[in-house]
Amino acid sequence: MVQRRCFSNLIELKWFAESLEPKHIGSFYFKVDGKLGARGVAIAMNGYVSGVVESVAKGKELKVLLLDGMHLSNVIYGHYTFPELRDHTVKCASLSVSSVLPRVQSLVANTF
Repeated sequence: MVQRRCFSNLIELKWFAESLEPKHIGSFYFKVDGKLGARGVAIAMNGYVSGVVESVAKGKELKVLLLDGMHLSNVIYGHYTFPELRDHTVKCASLSVSSVLPRVQSLVANTF
């Protein structure tokens, strides 16, 4: 028997002039952590500063996936759907223990 675990996806889009810092993702992580069966998808249009990835994954269950503006642009322009992007991100995160999806160009060339 195969069991599927259902998740609610909490999506937060940040469109700041600068790259996001760990404090922005930390507050989002706590929002997601407070919801039963939730997974967070953070989309930072201008990316993340170094240190954000380490702050999300270090010592915590991986509940927040990090995407950037390029990922969202590829969904908008029809290269793939958001569910395809989300599922691929979850797969990559589960295999690499990282919450960040690789750059989209390599993703599009190799996967979709």
